[in-house]
Amino acid sequence: MLLRIGKVVIMKIRHSVFAYLIPIAIIAIAIILIVIPSNSNKERPIIGYICIGIIALLIMVRIYSEYLEYDRNSVNGATGLIKRKSMSIPLANVSSCMYEARGIFNTITIQSASGTFIFSNMSNGKKFVNSLNNEIGSIHRNTDTVNAIKDGFESLKK
Repeated sequence: MLLRIGKVVIMKIRHSVFAYLIPIAIIAIAIILIVIPSNSNKERPIIGYICIGIIALLIMVRIYSEYLEYDRNSVNGATGLIKRKSMSIPLANVSSCMYEARGIFNTITIQSASGTFIFSNMSNGKKFVNSLNNEIGSIHRNTDTVNAIKDGFESLKK
């Protein structure tokens, strides 16, 4: 459980590093093969290592800049580096939360009255969706119970 100022975050997830391992490995191997040192130019390997470092840094920034979390009251998340898109939806307004997996890649889709939000390649996505759906279900059950009690009181007044 993560603590946040003024509220308790029940669960928070970020991008999965494993979804990026294959592209990183392919790019790293390609860069290393391109910059294999030759006898005439000893500076080429340094450029290759700098390129690998820059690519790794960009991927790490992407992994840590995108997140999805929820607490007892709302679902919050953000995607994008340049075109930043964030959401904050009260749990009572979330109509559905779905999880779809294809190999090591996954997609979480959250639908609400304010729109549809899609998060790709998040770690622990299935666990997050199951937990969020349980929380949404308990909110709807509590709302139904309160409405039934109100209806009961109104029938007694008549």
